Amino acid sequence: HYPTLRKIEKGDMILFGSNLNQHFVLDTVFVVKDSNEYDFQNIDSLKSEYNEVFYDVSLLPLNNTFAVKPKDIVDDTERSGCFIPKSGDDETDYKPTCHPSGDLKNKIYKAAMYNDRHDFDDIFSFSPCLPEPFGKEGFARPSLDLPFISQGLKQGIKIIKSEDVKTIWLQIINEVLKKGLCIMIQTDLPEKVQNL
Repeated sequence: HYPTLRKIEKGDMILFGSNLNQHFVLDTVFVVKDSNEYDFQNIDSLKSEYNEVFYDVSLLPLNNTFAVKPKDIVDDTERSGCFIPKSGDDETDYKPTCHPSGDLKNKIYKAAMYNDRHDFDDIFSFSPCLPEPFGKEGFARPSLDLPFISQGLKQGIKIIKSEDVKTIWLQIINEVLKKGLCIMIQTDLPEKVQNL
């Protein structure tokens, strides 16, 4: 629904987080390594390119084009191919009803990880964390009070282009470490639970 998100380039950075008490709190720093284009009709062909958990949880639900059409929708002014419900009668109404146009391409972005850092000016994707056993019970996500972050927004998109990424990335790392947190560079995928 946000066409600018299809134009993110190698080396750009995305900050995932949320608003908590009018402050931006950080979940993940995502440095873009590369991307794959796809459309809704070829999601099945992506199964061999990604791990099973990502495919089942993130990609397969995108292939749901059978949702009940809601009474109130947001018009598709950006030609995204999807009509997003504003409200609905039941839980199925909250699924987007998609009719993708033939020329619409979506993107899956891959993260530059710690082992890729030499190709990305020594920056990489990470999440704030605490080591076991300290982080086992959860911890407060770090708030970032930096000039490039708009505070107080409930929802928003800001793309940080690659020419500014290193400086900003270092500021974020310093803020996270100052708050007593560590940098998580890898986590194990959850095991798939079999239906009983």
